[in-house]
Amino acid sequence: MHKIFTCFTLLLFLTSVSAYEKNKGQGFKIWDGKKSDQIKFYLDLEINSDSPDKAINLINEMVIFIKDLEPDTITYEYYLSKDNKSISLREVYKNSETALYHMNNFGDGPYAERFLSLMTIRSFQVMGNASDELLKSLEPFTKDNRLLISGFDRN
Repeated sequence: MHKIFTCFTLLLFLTSVSAYEKNKGQGFKIWDGKKSDQIKFYLDLEINSDSPDKAINLINEMVIFIKDLEPDTITYEYYLSKDNKSISLREVYKNSETALYHMNNFGDGPYAERFLSLMTIRSFQVMGNASDELLKSLEPFTKDNRLLISGFDRN
């Protein structure tokens, strides 16, 4: 038992030294998550027809539109379930301001009505320290705002 404890302690020490060296001797960098201004949206959508084709065509249009119009949108990804009945949407924005810009584009743009007729929002989580203005713009869709308490992102 003593040998196992000694080996574990040595392994922990070597891992710590390696992490310290990666930070160029400046000590250990602990990320508390409060420094990140990113806002993330996670939506679970239900397709409102037996065929996902119309929803997928709209999604492809929207992806091109958003990629061109919103340079501070970091991630905008749709995932289709194997049974073609559900879609997950993952969006990452630089900050509340860029997420609000997206919401204004969605509301004022050519897609909101078709999007909401083709898909039903089952759940919508807003992740991050969202501004009051952003949260107000999201009220028709969600009131679920979750603050980061711990974790890391290697990207």
